[in-house]
Amino acid sequence: MLTKLVPFTRKFWVRSPQFWKLSPPDRAQFLQAAFTLIVATLCLRVLGLRRSQLLLRKWPSKVGIPAISIAQSGPNAADRPPEDSLKIVYCLCQWHQVAIRNIPFQANCLERSLALWWLLQRYGVSTSLQIGVSKESGQFKAHAWVRWQQRILNDHAEIEQVFADFGQPIVPPHSPI
Repeated sequence: MLTKLVPFTRKFWVRSPQFWKLSPPDRAQFLQAAFTLIVATLCLRVLGLRRSQLLLRKWPSKVGIPAISIAQSGPNAADRPPEDSLKIVYCLCQWHQVAIRNIPFQANCLERSLALWWLLQRYGVSTSLQIGVSKESGQFKAHAWVRWQQRILNDHAEIEQVFADFGQPIVPPHSPI
């Protein structure tokens, strides 16, 4: 259960006794979230955003594989009732946050958002990666977040009042890397 998780440490969590107290499906879910965060971060740092999205989009999907310990009613996201989709999205977002707190490095907002976008895409949840900019006190700032059905998943709802998004999701062209 997520409420029993250890507080933030920069030690990789798999070494923690708390990790081994989780059920096997919960351990698998944490490892999947950590894996997506690590791979997305490496891809982004080596390939850049456009190529990373192209590569990660081609990665095999997890749809229909019962590694997640919540109800799934069909192999495709369109076959799921809305409340099941909400449970899946909420659960994956929670495990993503646990992975962020327990990986041995600090990921920035674009790396975290790309990883969450990819994790949700792998489970058949259609999301969009948004990037916004602001200029405050003469200083240019940028921020990234993930949106699903008009909800911002990995940030507070007012983030769009601080950062003006580009008006459309960041989507790579459908071309080879």
